[in-house]
Amino acid sequence: MKKLIIGFLTGVLVTIPIMLMIQEPKALEPEIVYVTPPPQPTPTPQIIYKERLTDLEQVVANTKDSCVMIYAYRSDGSGEQGSGWAYGDYIVTAKHVVEEAKKIEIFTDNSNIASRGTIEYIDDELDVAILKLNTRTLPSVTLGDSDTLIEGEKLVSITSPQGAQNVVEECTFAGKLITETQDDLNISDTITLGGSSGGAVFNYESELIAMIYGGYEGLSQAIPINKIKPILEKLK
Repeated sequence: MKKLIIGFLTGVLVTIPIMLMIQEPKALEPEIVYVTPPPQPTPTPQIIYKERLTDLEQVVANTKDSCVMIYAYRSDGSGEQGSGWAYGDYIVTAKHVVEEAKKIEIFTDNSNIASRGTIEYIDDELDVAILKLNTRTLPSVTLGDSDTLIEGEKLVSITSPQGAQNVVEECTFAGKLITETQDDLNISDTITLGGSSGGAVFNYESELIAMIYGGYEGLSQAIPINKIKPILEKLK
């Protein structure tokens, strides 16, 4: 019996270390793999191309709304058609277009509805008349300096020859027109027909530089704006 007990205890002592050596398998933890995302391509900026006006188009955009077509009617039934331009609250045109007129109709740009005009001033020396537009105010032209013109300089005229409203032309300063009675400007490369008188001539800074009062065969005569400025000063 004693041997049996000793044998049991010996078996227990041998078994316990073996059992301690045998561990229950651990559950495998999931391996975390960090994946670096591929670099994203830099988005190409969208380029929006804005249409750029040419120099001529820019002058027209800046000035054409200030130009008008004029019809003047006299009491004997005769009439005259001309051109003009807005300065402040007034319309400036050639005197011979509206002189002795009893009724004056003014057509603003791209309009076939006439507004009434009245004569405010007729100059005794220059072919210049000042009208008042009774129904609306137009954007005023910006005055330039006609003394700075250079022969051959490109200009822009906006006139209404033979009732063709506000025709745009690129033209050229062709030098001074000097006679015993005149000290004006020659403007070449223009459609000089009846109806252009009173029309505006602009430089490429969109400044009014002269006013047409006559001409023939593609050559216009124009009053330099510096001669008209003293008249315009009286309107202020």
